[in-house]
Amino acid sequence: MDDFLSETRIGALKGEYLSVYGTLRRRSLFRRGPTIAAKLRFFGSGRIRGKLFCQGSYPAAVPDYGIIPVEVFLVLDPGVWDDLDRYEGCDLARVSSSLFYRQKVRLLRPSLVVWVYFLGQRQFRGKPIDALAPV
Repeated sequence: MDDFLSETRIGALKGEYLSVYGTLRRRSLFRRGPTIAAKLRFFGSGRIRGKLFCQGSYPAAVPDYGIIPVEVFLVLDPGVWDDLDRYEGCDLARVSSSLFYRQKVRLLRPSLVVWVYFLGQRQFRGKPIDALAPV
């Protein structure tokens, strides 16, 4: 499928990858400014296991049995993690009380390990969202 990264393309690049499902997608990312956008390169689309919730003005994912479509970015500059963690309210020293936490997961297809931001375990979950429903 064209929506998924090819295994050949994955083998050609090594590095860290970020998967996004909400306000960090391409249509929103570049509004965050050149600081973040210059440190990432769009790589393709994929799917992760999880469930989405509407948290008011933004979606939030939690690990679950559902499927969430994501955009995948290659991290060009590891300094982007500080920017992204700050934006997502991810405090690696206090993961249990963070708004979001960052975790590595394997895409369902293709077989690629990516970072994803999940809603903090102590955070209120809003209304469930059908991630695969047409918008």
